[in-house]
Amino acid sequence: QKVALVPFKRSARPMMQYLEVDEMNVILESVDTNKRNGLRDFALLSLLYNTGARVQEICDLKISNLRLDTPPLVTITGKGNKTRQVPIWESTQKILIDYLSLSKLDSSEDLLFTNRSGRKLSRYGVRYILAKYVQKAKLINPKIKNKNIGPHTIRHTTAMHLLQSGVDLNVIKSWLGHVDVSTTHGYVEIDMEMKRKALNKCRPRNHSNFQEFLKKNSDVITWLETL
Repeated sequence: QKVALVPFKRSARPMMQYLEVDEMNVILESVDTNKRNGLRDFALLSLLYNTGARVQEICDLKISNLRLDTPPLVTITGKGNKTRQVPIWESTQKILIDYLSLSKLDSSEDLLFTNRSGRKLSRYGVRYILAKYVQKAKLINPKIKNKNIGPHTIRHTTAMHLLQSGVDLNVIKSWLGHVDVSTTHGYVEIDMEMKRKALNKCRPRNHSNFQEFLKKNSDVITWLETL
């Protein structure tokens, strides 16, 4: 018990990495849906981005977890067997309908994503699929060359894009299946860091020009000081 109470050594935590919208789009556009398993890969990555699900949650999905009628949604079972429902975008809905119509899946209890042998797709399989298209995307968009991109990066990407779109923090918490909103709050800190970087890029006001402005508008300044 005494050993367990010894606090961990504090160390700097690396900032969560995520993709910009154009970077995520390049990865999705790298999938050739005309090739074998291309439509499966496209549906897999699109749903991963749409839901921000953990990779194991995606691997565990069955056809019965999907509702493709309006409004479309997916039921995800996460950590601690906690279930949540995530809305599916119209674009993802269409991709999934196309995928299911062309696949050999017919039972509602069939796994949604399987490997070439028809067995359950593993976490490593998802990582391999994503890495294959990331390599292609790096040839098109050099901005992602130095980024270490895995399935969890897509989860961070979903959260950041929801936050930047003005989605409430509690909604994002529910979307991702976080137990505590403090976990979700980490994305706000990243967003603030982005704003600081943008601010640092702004050119500071030229001091001499500002003094000239004051001379030309001295009456206005005097009036403002009286308020």
